[in-house]
Amino acid sequence: MKVKEDLTKALLQARKEALQYVDCTSMQSYGKIFGKDVFTWLNPFDFQLKSTLTSFPFPLTLVFSDRQALEKLLTTLNTDIWVDQLVLISDSITDDIVEIDGNKCLIAPNCQTLIKENLNTSAKQIVLFVFYGADGENKLMELENYLKMFLTR
Repeated sequence: MKVKEDLTKALLQARKEALQYVDCTSMQSYGKIFGKDVFTWLNPFDFQLKSTLTSFPFPLTLVFSDRQALEKLLTTLNTDIWVDQLVLISDSITDDIVEIDGNKCLIAPNCQTLIKENLNTSAKQIVLFVFYGADGENKLMELENYLKMFLTR
């Protein structure tokens, strides 16, 4: 009976872990746009995101679509070393810059505005868009449709 209970618990745990990974996707590259290496990532796990941020060779513009996820990252990782600029995509915040957990964060109403106004410079840089949840999926699809204009030239 004990073996059967242990097996049941192990199977339930394995199923729970497998379901966690269903929503996670891998980071996607879109090549160079305005001379920047552009990447997107939908629902990354914290440990994956942190290890990726620390491995980029150039300054990083980190763009989040979810304020709570950004706040969570900032409380567990000192981004000063790896992140050159933090950006939050939000159409509900009217300020241009806000402070989140002691870090200055640029506010952009949408990804298109951010690309048009803030990425048109010549310095080598990486831009990583991080999206979460169903709202993030919609924002990712909008961004991908917009990026297609630059990728098909």
